[in-house]
Amino acid sequence: MSFSYYEISRFEDDEVLNDRQWTNISNFIERFSVEKIEDYLSVENDFVEFLRMLYINLSTRPQKEYGMSWLGFGMHVFSLENVENEFLFGLSNVEKKLQELVKLNINYISDNDLNFILTCWIRGLCSIQLFELGNGSYIKASDEDFTFSVMLHDNWKLSDIFIPKNNVYFHKSIDPNL
Repeated sequence: MSFSYYEISRFEDDEVLNDRQWTNISNFIERFSVEKIEDYLSVENDFVEFLRMLYINLSTRPQKEYGMSWLGFGMHVFSLENVENEFLFGLSNVEKKLQELVKLNINYISDNDLNFILTCWIRGLCSIQLFELGNGSYIKASDEDFTFSVMLHDNWKLSDIFIPKNNVYFHKSIDPNL
């Protein structure tokens, strides 16, 4: 099997990366105050929409081709005991809700619950891996906030899945296992 690797980020290039003014919601609120939170939420919402596109494609394309979805889903909920309140901005009952959702099949949760999980993933409140068992494609979060690693089988092109979004950029990468 042959794969293509991508890094998904909120930065167009390395120059912008070096000039970043914030890294996560807590850092944004500290730097710009909660009055400008809409600017942060705009970036976060673009990422949620992008992650939904990948989820939908990873779960529905195999179903059309093979008659069933081979989407594997792994989620780990982090302890929120020491999480700053800013990370929970606009969310309620986070730990309880995540603990309930982790037990369910992602293919059968509501759109609101999917958006909730993806928002929590972006904010680092849980860890998720989506992997397509039929061909080995996957997406997982990287070490940096708002950065994800994607590996797609060569018969899938990111441009076929990805509808350009403001604040979400993808860059060709190399095999991280080399």
